Amino acid sequence: DKTELLRNTFVREFRAVEGMPQLYSRLATSGVAFHYVSGSPWQLYGPLDAFLGGAGFPDGTYHLKHFRLKDSSALEMLSSQQKTKLAAIEPLLAAFPERKFILIGDSGEQDPEIYGRLARERADQIIGIFIHNVTAEESDSERFSKAFQDVTRDRWTLFEKVSKINAQVVDLARTEH
Repeated sequence: DKTELLRNTFVREFRAVEGMPQLYSRLATSGVAFHYVSGSPWQLYGPLDAFLGGAGFPDGTYHLKHFRLKDSSALEMLSSQQKTKLAAIEPLLAAFPERKFILIGDSGEQDPEIYGRLARERADQIIGIFIHNVTAEESDSERFSKAFQDVTRDRWTLFEKVSKINAQVVDLARTEH
């Protein structure tokens, strides 16, 4: 819903998923590096950085959507997240070929499809995918079956509450350090 996307991006206050700042902080203490990839325009860097810092998220790099009102990028503001997110994540994977990545996103837009594609293409680097279920879909739905085709079920998790994935994410990160 593009109207909801615009409201969440420009009107509503940012809010953290309950338990996520604590999980990320726990990961940071074990040496995990963070790359915040978002379809939000780069003009929101300041408010996003203030929100993440204020909510207790660890420092990391930001990878936001290029957007200018003066050129054709304005037409892409509401376009697919795939192009934007892949353009940010693929260079990170290439820049750190020995690094293992855990991808955390949500089911609201295209994270499952993007992450499933990356897991197929970079199976040696993508060691876990965690999708916050904000759309109330079942893990065996057609969407997730297609998104995670050829990705073994033990490599991706659909969750509603962070408390359900805490130990799994932390253990996964520890095994790779």
